Amino acid sequence: MEFIAHKLTKAQRVLVENKLKSLYTLPARIESLKARSAPSVTAGYQPSEVQRNSRPSSSVEKAVMLLEQLRQAEAEQRLLLRIREELDETDPDLNEIWNLRYRPKFKYTDNVVIEMMRYGNRNTYYEAKDKLLGIVADRFGVWED
Repeated sequence: MEFIAHKLTKAQRVLVENKLKSLYTLPARIESLKARSAPSVTAGYQPSEVQRNSRPSSSVEKAVMLLEQLRQAEAEQRLLLRIREELDETDPDLNEIWNLRYRPKFKYTDNVVIEMMRYGNRNTYYEAKDKLLGIVADRFGVWED
């Protein structure tokens, strides 16, 4: 993996940080999408889109949209897990930053992570964090935006 030398914009940084956090929420989201995309055996007596003049209410269209969301969530999860495996082999400290900083149940701030990982120099931590964000941005194609 090659480190990208330029910085992410604030919007790109937020997008990548959300991707890092999503690793921990995707399994529940995928299960929810699977449950919602299961065929229903009860009749639904909802007004059609013509009657409501709103979003399409076709059950087939809804099923297709759910399956597409499920496919995208599973692909995102596979890519995030692949990145984690690669980091385990090349730079385990980046995985530790990912775990401590972006796992929603911890909600650790950068300062807490710096102390927990015993970074003597704050700049070293922020360089490592930027490297992690750059790697994930690269893998998700955020640089092209």
